[in-house]
Amino acid sequence: MTNIEFTKDTRGYKTTAEVAKLANCSAFIVLAVTREQHFPTTWGRVNHTQTKIWTEEQVKKILEAVKERLIKNKKWFDCAKNRDIPKPVKKAASVKLDLEKLKSEHPLVTDERCFHLSWFPDTEPKNFEEIEKED
Repeated sequence: MTNIEFTKDTRGYKTTAEVAKLANCSAFIVLAVTREQHFPTTWGRVNHTQTKIWTEEQVKKILEAVKERLIKNKKWFDCAKNRDIPKPVKKAASVKLDLEKLKSEHPLVTDERCFHLSWFPDTEPKNFEEIEKED
C-alpha cells in the first residue's frame, strides 16, 4: 500500500492534469503508471478540489515511466496493425440473395421484415427461461 499524505501548501507541486499535459497523454495513463510503479501519493487542495499532487523529482520519474509505457504500447499497436487479420466477410449481399430466395418461395408474404427472425418478439416467457436454467 502506498503512503498517502495530505498537504494544504501546493506550491512547488504539479497536479496530475499538469503532469499529463507535460507527458502529452491522458491523466488516466499518469494515474495508472503511478499506481503500477507504487509512487507515494500526496493529496492537495487545488481550486477547492482535492487532487493528487507530485513534486518536481517525482514528476521526472513519472514522465520517464509514462514514456516507457507509451513506447511499449506503440510497439504493441504497431505489431497488432501489421498482423494478417482476416477481413470480416460482408453479409449484406448474402442476406439480399436469401431474401430474394425467400420471397420467391413465399409469395404471400408482402412485408420483408417477416423474413427476419429478430423482428418477432421472444415467445418464451421469462419464468420458463429460469426453469430451463435450473435443469
